[in-house]
Amino acid sequence: MKKLRVLSLFLLMMLVVLIPWKDASASSRYYEVSRFNLTVDIQENGDARVLEEITYNFDGEFNGVFRNIDYSRTDGLSDLTVGVLESGSVRSFTEAYSGDANTYEMEDTGSFRNLKIYEKSRNEEKTVVIGYTLQNVAEKYNDISIFNRKIIDSGWDIPLNNITITITIPEGAQKEDLRVFAHGPLTGSSEIVDGRTFYFTVPSVNGRFVETLAIFPRDLIPASTNTFDRNELENILENEQRLADEANKEREDAIKELEREAKQREREKASRPIFGAGILAGLGSIFFMFRKYGKELKPTFEGDYYRELPEDYSPAVMTYLLTKGQSKDVDIMATILDLARKKVIKLRPVAIEKGKIFKKEEESFEMTWMDKTKLDTLLPHEKFLATWFIDEIGNGNGLVLEDLEKILKSNKAALQFQKDYTYFKHKVKEVGEKQKFFQGNELPGSKIFVIIGLALILSGIAGLFTLGSIIAIGLAAIGMFLLFGLLGMRFVRKYSQKGMDHKAMWLAFKQFLQHFSNMKEAEIPSLVIWEHYLVYATSLGVADEVIDQLPKVFSEQELTNPDLTYMGGYRSFSNFYIMNQAFSNTMTRVNSAVSTAQIAASQKSSGSGFGGGFSGGSSGGGGGGGGGGAF
Repeated sequence: MKKLRVLSLFLLMMLVVLIPWKDASASSRYYEVSRFNLTVDIQENGDARVLEEITYNFDGEFNGVFRNIDYSRTDGLSDLTVGVLESGSVRSFTEAYSGDANTYEMEDTGSFRNLKIYEKSRNEEKTVVIGYTLQNVAEKYNDISIFNRKIIDSGWDIPLNNITITITIPEGAQKEDLRVFAHGPLTGSSEIVDGRTFYFTVPSVNGRFVETLAIFPRDLIPASTNTFDRNELENILENEQRLADEANKEREDAIKELEREAKQREREKASRPIFGAGILAGLGSIFFMFRKYGKELKPTFEGDYYRELPEDYSPAVMTYLLTKGQSKDVDIMATILDLARKKVIKLRPVAIEKGKIFKKEEESFEMTWMDKTKLDTLLPHEKFLATWFIDEIGNGNGLVLEDLEKILKSNKAALQFQKDYTYFKHKVKEVGEKQKFFQGNELPGSKIFVIIGLALILSGIAGLFTLGSIIAIGLAAIGMFLLFGLLGMRFVRKYSQKGMDHKAMWLAFKQFLQHFSNMKEAEIPSLVIWEHYLVYATSLGVADEVIDQLPKVFSEQELTNPDLTYMGGYRSFSNFYIMNQAFSNTMTRVNSAVSTAQIAASQKSSGSGFGGGFSGGSSGGGGGGGGGGAF
């Protein structure tokens, strides 16, 4: 029952979402049967004169109504009349096939008389009155007579509300001579009013029949020919007792279910504070878990500035540390500068002629070997970068940065460049991992969170299926989130103590690079050391800021110191600006060339479809198969 309630709630939520779409696309017309009064007058010859008064409430515009009358297990249907009740009198309709108002069409199938009644209605209430005679419908036995019929059919497409049925028989019987039974919704009731009248009420019925069984003395229908040469009362009473026992058991079960649901609601209501406290505890556990296992270690260095290199590993490895395992394009430039500083390669300014008609010279830089014997002293990614640029791309003769874009116009060369760049980053990663900057999230003391998560899930499931508590769903959801969150935290990569300390020092070093011109001269390192610092400033993205500040603290003579490497001999630092900007532009164009090459090499899309690139029981009475509707 609880599963059914949960499913019903889900379906209700779906209906709330879907109904507005339905209303927007379908007709807004609606109608219902608010009252259904039916009288049956049994005649002495066994016929039954039936009068139906069906009250419709129309919302919207309608052309009329349908009524399909089931006259099976009779000798026929006669004396049909159709009308609409107005001010206490009936406005009669005529049979016609013109579709005009005040007419009806009729079709006889042998067991049904199907009526199509034309009566325009708009936002109003109307009572349709249909009269007819069911011929020879009463049954006459040796001991009793009966009228047994599914008088309300099951074929209606809407619920029928406030049903009343009155059956009258010929005079001559006492109230105690009569018996009455009925079948259909268990909410209906039947009674014997007096020696001639049986009365039935049903609050509502939807898609089910209502069957009446009236028993009266056999001599009240003396002219009936629908006779059976046997006693029937005992058989009827036996069958009705069985059906009554089944119905009463269903009622008792319903009463017990209501009592059980009432007790369950009380328990569910009493459990709300407990589940609420569980939810708060779960949320607190989630907060504490993420705070405990998501928090990085505290660095031992807490200064605002760090005036020297925290460690003498390469700028690319520094970036790997600060970005938690990533590399940047500027690391190539920084590595080239560092190789020049180490006197492994030489960076020489060269003039490049540009333009086909209006020619002009632009300054670029050529990379050549200065001392190739030092390769073995370099880190793997530094060694690879030097040989990649000079020997592979430059064919051993050196490489002018401006020529890199021209070389990579070839799709093959562009794709190879992308492959080599990926290899360079892989080599950086190898060196970075050896530094042990990072560590796994070991989750010490995590068992308590596992226990809490499982307890919340089990409590939520138990509360849902035993108490039907919607709050319990939230409890189980929080438990699942706690467990999955804990599992996710297991794969979170965190800084080791060394990594955290080095990160703090590098960030403080960056602060120093940005503000050193405001410090006392005694605190500023020599220019040769600044050449080393500028390598890291390039990867840190503050090289331009450093260049702007150097002339403020160093003289022109110091800035042209021949002991400098990639900075030596330059008048001011304009060449560094040019070199830095030139390499940045070159890498932008290289990335564009690589992207174009990848698209050109991709599989063509196919238009043929063969693959390619992406683009309640019965006493056995007759009838009950009819129904009705509106149009």
